[in-house]
Amino acid sequence: MATSNRREMKKLSDVRAIVDLAQKGYSDSKIAQELKMSRNTVRKYKKIYMEAQAKLNSDDPDKNVEELVEILNSDPKYDVHNRKPYKYNKEIDTFLEDIIKQEYENYRKHIYSKPLQKTKIHKMILDKGYQIGYTTISKKIDLKRKELMDKYFSSVDSKEQPDQN
Repeated sequence: MATSNRREMKKLSDVRAIVDLAQKGYSDSKIAQELKMSRNTVRKYKKIYMEAQAKLNSDDPDKNVEELVEILNSDPKYDVHNRKPYKYNKEIDTFLEDIIKQEYENYRKHIYSKPLQKTKIHKMILDKGYQIGYTTISKKIDLKRKELMDKYFSSVDSKEQPDQN
């Protein structure tokens, strides 16, 4: 049995059903209800189908079916030219590392203060003048904490093991 993936491409038969119902005059809402999918999915595949039809420059929907199937089944093409540059840099990395190391030192010295919340760390970074998103920082915090704890536990494990000579 195949696993369900939200981002999975719909089957060609689903796209065909969407187009058939649309040509019969059904609204996007009614199509979505009939096919048990979201309205956005219906709109997306109607748009893909219409663009594919336009590329074929054909009034006959059955003409060049193979080309149409190829267009509908091709991987999406993403335009990455207008993306903003990645804003995580060495200064932010060093600042974040210092915060995480301080948390670690408090833990090691049995100063059981709670680790800082990710939102608080993100605000600290913004207050220093950096413009970076919460999600980016949140992922980096998780990564840094995991690396430090792995390092800590591997050093503890190596100290606890007696020499085997």
